[in-house]
Amino acid sequence: MVLELKPVHQMQNTIEHLGLPHASDILQNTRSTRTNALMRWLCWQMPYHTAHHSYPSVPFWQLRKLNDKIENAAGPVHRMGWIEFQIEVIRRLAQKDESQWPMDEVWIVPLKDGRQIHLEAWPGMGTRQLKTYTSLWSMMPHDASGDILPYDAICEKVAVAGYDGMAIDLGAGDVAQARAVRPHMERNGLTPLIVAFPRTVESLRETLVMAQDFGAPFVDVIGQVMPLSVDGMIPVIRRWIDMADEVGMPIQFETHRNRGHHQRPLCHTVPDRCCA
Repeated sequence: MVLELKPVHQMQNTIEHLGLPHASDILQNTRSTRTNALMRWLCWQMPYHTAHHSYPSVPFWQLRKLNDKIENAAGPVHRMGWIEFQIEVIRRLAQKDESQWPMDEVWIVPLKDGRQIHLEAWPGMGTRQLKTYTSLWSMMPHDASGDILPYDAICEKVAVAGYDGMAIDLGAGDVAQARAVRPHMERNGLTPLIVAFPRTVESLRETLVMAQDFGAPFVDVIGQVMPLSVDGMIPVIRRWIDMADEVGMPIQFETHRNRGHHQRPLCHTVPDRCCA
């Protein structure tokens, strides 16, 4: 079965990136395939390739919904039909070798009425950036000596090590600790990332407001509200999502060992909000 489907898979592979710029923005460097439901099924929904690369952890059966969300937010993604793409590849490579085409431009594009459609980056599409964080609790102590450094020394070490920020874990610490370390993080140019352990549905709101005040990029939620069933947990997750939208502070749900034992199956419900 695998060998039989390999040609289908290879057909899909050829269209995904060739002729697009070598840029860090996935919305510029990845192409989705315009095809039928059978081909999408055979390829595990990989024709929604821009969505797959944007959020690789999202399961394949949710890629269509994710693609719709991306296009609603950012506009149409690069997309071509497979035969249309192959014809354009042959036409382009007949003109000059692949190595002679620019690496920072789109050089395989759809045609309309025999004319080339001009494609470029859409306005407002920022590039995705990798940010690295350590955690405050892991710096207390920072080495095998067992010595606990003051907050100013901790923040200085973290900044010198090249981290972008530091996670403030409200399970290992508390709000008082967060407020005490905040000025030292600001002086060292470190971004705070808040990790919340809400014990009630409504208690998350106060943390979201604090995170917004701190300038956190989002709140990592390890929920302590644990109904006995997945169906019982879904309204809790939905309420937290609505609450985050009301406050204007993004959240992610962390599937963290024994914390929030329903969060793993819930990732199928909110795949764009889960982290490992």
